[in-house]
Amino acid sequence: MTRLDRMIAIREAQGLSVTSLSALMGYDRTYLNKIEKGLKPLNDSVVQRFKDALNMPMLPLTKEEEIDFIKSLHSWKDSIIFGETDVAKKLQPQLARCVELIQCPSLQITYDLISTIYYRSVGETERLDDVLASLSKRENSFTKEQAYRYTRQLAVRELSAWHYRDALKYFLDAEKTGDALNLNNEGFYYNIAHCLTDMGYASKAIEYLEKAQKKATEKRSNTYSVYIRDFIALNYSSMGRHHEALEILESCLRDEKQKANKAITIGSLYRSISMVHFKMSNNKNALKNIDIALSYCKIGSKEYIPCLYHKAVILIADKEVSEAMTYLSKVINMSQKGTIEHVLTTSLKHYLSITCDDSLNYIETFTLPQLHGYGKYLVLSDYYEILSGYYKNKNKSKALHYSSLANELIKKLSKGDLDLWKNESALLC
Repeated sequence: MTRLDRMIAIREAQGLSVTSLSALMGYDRTYLNKIEKGLKPLNDSVVQRFKDALNMPMLPLTKEEEIDFIKSLHSWKDSIIFGETDVAKKLQPQLARCVELIQCPSLQITYDLISTIYYRSVGETERLDDVLASLSKRENSFTKEQAYRYTRQLAVRELSAWHYRDALKYFLDAEKTGDALNLNNEGFYYNIAHCLTDMGYASKAIEYLEKAQKKATEKRSNTYSVYIRDFIALNYSSMGRHHEALEILESCLRDEKQKANKAITIGSLYRSISMVHFKMSNNKNALKNIDIALSYCKIGSKEYIPCLYHKAVILIADKEVSEAMTYLSKVINMSQKGTIEHVLTTSLKHYLSITCDDSLNYIETFTLPQLHGYGKYLVLSDYYEILSGYYKNKNKSKALHYSSLANELIKKLSKGDLDLWKNESALLC
């Protein structure tokens, strides 16, 4: 049933003629008659007047209509998940019009939950935030599965914004429900591992990556295969198992090149290889691989910016500060203020002038809380070490304080202690 068909059905159910309804809507009878006959377009303005005139009436769906709507919802969800953006965009307006005339709150919530996936996939972040805000007011009406999917969407939103600490909290909240309902899949566990990897919980990240691999094997899915192996490699490297990490990454690279996969995936793998070489203090190979990574990434892309930042880090380690500043300036100009890239880059720039009081103040009052807020604990521990070294011959008590913070943080990360944020004040100056 089309939107027009439903409006006609509503008018007739209310016992209204075209003449009487047109008067209520403030239209000429002829105009409304032409709309009903399909001779004039039915636009949103007419629909709104219709709703206002009849106090937004709704007719319950018939069983057949409900089944059709649910089928369309599943088709829409599948088109989003499998990257069929054109199909998803065609289905969305039709579903949006239909959902306005649905009485069933559960179906409306289901539509909104799927729409969060849609708006994220097409980059409409403002609409995404609006829907999530609307859903938050209806949490009391959620089924267990809807509560799980809502919490998961909140987690993905925070992960997309690189707020690893907040994302992990939401993911762990969702995990218990998801396990009980058998809803967690390899993508869910992969996202948790993503947070843990960037936060520095190497052993815990590998635990979730193994869960992701197990789920993928059960489903015979290889959607996340290369990403899972990439993260396993990076976590191995964090644990000092660099050669194993390189073997995994080289294997991924061979597989991706044989499949002629997207250049962005290959570029990301070269960046990971570069990062492992850098941890091994092999700066020459690190620089070589980051340059290859940059050649695969489009200028201004999401992958391009961290590659530039990583190149600057390598150059600083090689004492090529002036060249590093060129890359840091590019990243600052390309990254949005307040994002993790902007925080990392501006902080690194201030680190190069740490003898300056302004830079020291910036790192202590801005960088440390920001890194902690994002959950970038490994980088945070690096800055504790930097400050400890700076104060070594100037203020011994401060040097000892920062050194103990760094040691305590690394100790908790190596143990995979996820209660870390419950004692935040003890780990943040």
